[in-house]
Amino acid sequence: MRKVFLFFVFLFALNAFANAQEKKVAVVTFYANKYVGTDQLSTGGSNAGLIAALAKDPDFNLTGIVSNFHDTFFGEYVKLFPFKVIDESNVIQNQGYKDYVTADTSSILYYNSLLYPGYNLYVVSRLYKKDLRKMIEVFGDEVDGFLFVELGFNFAPKFAIGGVGVCGISAYASISLWKKDEGKVFSIHESAMSKSTVGMAGGFPVIETKEILPMCQEASDLLLEDLNKRMPKIIKKAAKKF
Repeated sequence: MRKVFLFFVFLFALNAFANAQEKKVAVVTFYANKYVGTDQLSTGGSNAGLIAALAKDPDFNLTGIVSNFHDTFFGEYVKLFPFKVIDESNVIQNQGYKDYVTADTSSILYYNSLLYPGYNLYVVSRLYKKDLRKMIEVFGDEVDGFLFVELGFNFAPKFAIGGVGVCGISAYASISLWKKDEGKVFSIHESAMSKSTVGMAGGFPVIETKEILPMCQEASDLLLEDLNKRMPKIIKKAAKKF
């Protein structure tokens, strides 16, 4: 009797695993914020001028960083998910996907974003559920969920007293999975701080524009190192919710 019971337990576990493996997910956006945020500094939003300057500065070119993160994501991380991430060509070459343009392309959100070639900008939150609903319409029964991948940077203080001190640049990756009933399954948010620092005066980083990109590159490299070590555990924990 015990052998029969164990046999059915085994079949149940095998069936559950097979069902999980059958689930398919599409990466529908992959982009970086084309600026370095200042929310973590004491001056906060008062550094909006620096953000605007970076977004239009040709020397602040994040293309290489975004490409490296993209290649690592699709070359390494997608293998760790307990569901199938469909080939990105099935997404970016889908005519419905190509035809659907999210919010006004003249908006600040769009202007301040650097998309990996072929992708559109979609941001899912309570304010942007329409993007998710459109993806459900475009892909129908082809997939069970949608991944949204974002890379970004922030100035972050390492030591400060009264707005005077030093800060570095923190790189972060945000990976969120939403299922077709418009519910968020999980959101992974990991960050790493650059070893290089710059001084702060009045809560404002004392830095030239040309110095910012190398710090972003350093922080991004450290982030990838961290994710390479931690991602298997992070994904295993997060994916149980799907």
